[in-house]
Amino acid sequence: MTARLSPGAHSPLPLGEGKGEGAVSRALATALTVALLLLAPSAHAQLRQETRAQVHAVEESLDAWDVKGARSALAALKASVGTEPEALRHLEGRVAFEEGSYDEAVRLLEATGLADKPGSFLRLAKDTRAITRDYARAESEHFVFLYPKGKDEVLVPYALEALESIRAALLEDLGYAPEGKVRVEVVANAKELARVSTLTLEQIRTTGTIAICKFNKL
Repeated sequence: MTARLSPGAHSPLPLGEGKGEGAVSRALATALTVALLLLAPSAHAQLRQETRAQVHAVEESLDAWDVKGARSALAALKASVGTEPEALRHLEGRVAFEEGSYDEAVRLLEATGLADKPGSFLRLAKDTRAITRDYARAESEHFVFLYPKGKDEVLVPYALEALESIRAALLEDLGYAPEGKVRVEVVANAKELARVSTLTLEQIRTTGTIAICKFNKL
């Protein structure tokens, strides 16, 4: 998981629908399913049904923030299709993006030939890569903290300490905590937050949003 934070703000953390990426994702999933069915090595009805189910399995895993499950479902899909069609690149790019592999995500999404436009996963991957490319990195037992270099670096140990305390409290109260290390990405201002999220700058300013928990991240 990852967190995108804008330092210096004191507002609550409302969640918004953003730029409609859910509808776009569902439309792309449908188009990908059709393309992959046409590319399947057999026209047998069972194979087509399996391919459709595998595409949906990847999408559902991503929606549930189960990136490991999405990667596993994607491997099964690639095995059943038996080739490397461009139709797979979008799903591969989305999984890479959720894993925090932004260079790989951009490469795969560009290979789809889809337009680089506001609201697209390609634009989101490009903007996120550009903003976080030169970030410094610090880790604790359960968190990976990525942040811009500069005067705020002095706050990193305190941020990690607070995050670990919050995780411990959640585990004690709810009996659950995320597996592995949670990725946290700090951004400098509201404009950057808009570029690495599905919220517009207007939505961020109107709601007072200072952080989001999305794309398998904080």
